[in-house]
Amino acid sequence: MGRDAKLAFQKAAGIFIMYLTYCATDFCKQQRRSTISANDVFEALTELEFDEYIEPLKECLAHFRKSQQGKKEEKKRRDAARDEERRQLNVSMNLANGSAQQEQPAAAAVAAVAAVAAVVQADVSSSSSSSSSSSTSGQ
Repeated sequence: MGRDAKLAFQKAAGIFIMYLTYCATDFCKQQRRSTISANDVFEALTELEFDEYIEPLKECLAHFRKSQQGKKEEKKRRDAARDEERRQLNVSMNLANGSAQQEQPAAAAVAAVAAVAAVVQADVSSSSSSSSSSSTSGQ
């Protein structure tokens, strides 16, 4: 495909997107809304007589939303695990600080360092497992 043909196709695609957006915006204005939804775009496609693209686009949208939901759930799990590790670290440090008053201060420092090392190790292993899973899913 020649350079001029690519530029012409890009220009035509941009104009189509603007026109589709304009039609979808009209549907929003009719319903007294200011935000375009996916249904507005589908209605605009119907009005422009591009009905054959609606079902494939709905499937793509459903797949996209499902992948976004999976990412949100994974982030919640990671955050919950990290919060639990921090809570355990605080408990360990509080125990170490309480026993330090009764025992040797060095023992409390060793307990605190061990707790911090456990949290760091867990954080590193969880981030390396999530980065390896994201790198394999991108292939």
